[in-house]
Amino acid sequence: MNLELVARDARGRALENSKHRVLTDKDRVDITQELKQLYFHAGRASAGARDYLAVEAYKRYQSLESK
Repeated sequence: MNLELVARDARGRALENSKHRVLTDKDRVDITQELKQLYFHAGRASAGARDYLAVEAYKRYQSLESK
């Protein structure tokens, strides 16, 4: 038997038994450019940047994530 097919079958059965959903392209969420910029600048703030834009983006990120 082909080992790759055996491994794929084993992974498939393990996923079915674990009750986890297998995500498809329909489950994808498109992130807007505004959110991409927010995450980028919030990440800079968490890495140590202390300019106004980074700090404000981090505050906004925290408020969005706490909802």
